[in-house]
Amino acid sequence: MTTPQKVSDLTPFPTLTLSTVVEGTQSGTSGSFTLTDMVTLGFIATGVPFTQADHDKLDGLGAGSDVVKVGTPVDNQIGVWTGDGTIEGNTDFTWDGECFALTGSIEMVHTASEADDHAIEIDVNAAGFGDVKALDVVYTTGALAAGSDESIMLINIDESASTGGDIIGLEVLATEGSASVYGYEAGVGVNPVVQLSGTFGDMDSALSNAANVLTAFTTSDPGGANNVTIFAADNDTVTIGNAAKFEEIEFLLEIVASGGGISPTFEFSTGVGTWSSFTPTDGTNGMRNTGVIAWLDSDIPSWAVGTGSEYLIRITRTRNNLGTAPVEDKVQIAVADQLMWDKDGNLTINNVSCAALTSNGIDDNATGERLQIADTTMNFGSSTAASSYTLRRPITDGSVIFTGGSTGNLGANIQMFGESHASLANDTLLRSGTSTKLQWDDSGSTWNFQNQDVTGIKELEFAPGTSVTPVSNGDVVIEATNNTTLTFKLKGTDGTVRSGTVTLS
Repeated sequence: MTTPQKVSDLTPFPTLTLSTVVEGTQSGTSGSFTLTDMVTLGFIATGVPFTQADHDKLDGLGAGSDVVKVGTPVDNQIGVWTGDGTIEGNTDFTWDGECFALTGSIEMVHTASEADDHAIEIDVNAAGFGDVKALDVVYTTGALAAGSDESIMLINIDESASTGGDIIGLEVLATEGSASVYGYEAGVGVNPVVQLSGTFGDMDSALSNAANVLTAFTTSDPGGANNVTIFAADNDTVTIGNAAKFEEIEFLLEIVASGGGISPTFEFSTGVGTWSSFTPTDGTNGMRNTGVIAWLDSDIPSWAVGTGSEYLIRITRTRNNLGTAPVEDKVQIAVADQLMWDKDGNLTINNVSCAALTSNGIDDNATGERLQIADTTMNFGSSTAASSYTLRRPITDGSVIFTGGSTGNLGANIQMFGESHASLANDTLLRSGTSTKLQWDDSGSTWNFQNQDVTGIKELEFAPGTSVTPVSNGDVVIEATNNTTLTFKLKGTDGTVRSGTVTLS
């Protein structure tokens, strides 16, 4: 063919024999196709020159083609091989040129081949638009019941082979710029953080079905006799017991379960021989990987000691057929403290270490430790020898109370007044509740025992004035009138001051 011709100008085209080619509305798996058939099927067009490329296209459809569709795929469905030479579409797996849609679950297995590798990479340019999400998860709980834990994103890290390094579950980095960048935001009604604080250790008991496997579970023995098969058959159980409540179980697996895993159910003891079901977070994915099973103690408030006076967790395999059963290397538990930053902004924490702390109740700008609070003591000031420390009010016209009672006006207490207090400047009161028993009157430079008895005095030494007058009815004063005379004065109940003298030799 030296000069391209239009298909419409050609005489009836020789038939083309195809084997197992099925396309468009054409039925059958083999047969002869004419030029008209090729036009109908869209392999070539009418009214345009018939070129060498068109010839090659048709030639490629000759004997040896062996792709057969299964069912009736529709536009936008992505083909999936169903066998040698057969392909089908599915309404749950489509691409419309803009959106890739998959209804179902995705499992991806990736092994890194180099540093800085990515299992999934999402590269998004917001292009200046607002409300652009790189990843948008719409999650519906349904009728979630008490005792069930759900994870919208579960990161289960197997670090059992690590010897160092840093692993960051979620790392947020940003360049400089004018936007306010936040690593995390929690909305109204959301508790921002819950933490289980503790370390993994040995449980008090471990059973595989009825067999004692405590030594095997608590001993890491890769390839050795202490690595035992667990959940070997349907309805097999593993029961973990401990005298104290625990909130995590760590499974280090030498061999993981195949397929869909053991499909476990979980129960906690409510008494001897009684159990209740719950749904913790299963980081082992049904024993398909090394991981941690975790829950909160508040999820199972009826947890009680069972057989052996221990708190028990029982895991049961419900998978009928399993090609490979898991083999454990080591199993441990964590007796944890539950710490929290709740939705109301309240913190339940162990220790705080910071360079400075400012809040509605605390403003800390110390350069070192100045307050140490223990269970029964409170230490103030620096540990430097011979140093002093001041507890003070930031005002001068108020007072401060140190009390042994539950309020400032209960129990024995000491009240000290500032230097510019309106009526009791620089005074100190020793009180029982609100009743003053001893007062230092700074304005008169006197101690006032408030008509209280003073007992148990072995020696009393003081320097009386040369002219002293009792103030209140019933007061007695001693006056050193001169070197040889002491004068005693009493102000009676009638207000009259009477005196007597003692001559000294």
